[in-house]
Amino acid sequence: MKRIILFILGISCVGFLQAQIGVNTNEPKVSLDVYAGSLDGTTAEGLSAPRLTLDQLASKDSKYLADQTGALVYVTDVTGTASAKTRNVIAVGYYYFDGTLWQTIGPDKSLGFFYMPSIVLPTDTSDPSYNVSTQTFTIDLYGIYAAQFGLTNSGSSTKSPGASSLPIAASNALEYLITYFDNTVYQNVALSNVGVLTYQLPAVVTVTDKTFMNILFKVK
Repeated sequence: MKRIILFILGISCVGFLQAQIGVNTNEPKVSLDVYAGSLDGTTAEGLSAPRLTLDQLASKDSKYLADQTGALVYVTDVTGTASAKTRNVIAVGYYYFDGTLWQTIGPDKSLGFFYMPSIVLPTDTSDPSYNVSTQTFTIDLYGIYAAQFGLTNSGSSTKSPGASSLPIAASNALEYLITYFDNTVYQNVALSNVGVLTYQLPAVVTVTDKTFMNILFKVK
């Protein structure tokens, strides 16, 4: 008798595992069928994916492999450092895992590239960015971008009353390019992978209306 009961229970469990699941309905039509709890204004309806910050999601990189393809999360905060798999996470919103990277759902609100905010590049060796021993200027382009896009200086930035904040990409989620610089003034120009610009000057500097740089940030 015990064996018969166990056999029946086993069949029941298999049937249960293979059954379609309904929420607020006894007649689900697909694997998971969710009906609204009410049709009036008494309850909020919808599905909520796991809510994580960029840092929290990045810490789980090793847990997302091919078997996790299609996983869905909602990123609530993008401040922090992107990882290899979260480098495309640059704005709050829904993301899915494509087997390699987290990708945004819906229209990509980011441009493929954008210009560095306007700055004045110093040519005076008395500027704090100049290192006398190496005769090199060092400018943190990413830091300037993050500060300007973050509107951190209320005395020199503003926005309309209904404007939301701008998304700020992590430094390692961007590539840095200079499409033009005045090579009669700026010499030994170099960019690091985290957006730090270095350059030197000739012995005699002649600043003209061509003395500037066009700096681009490209989203990886």
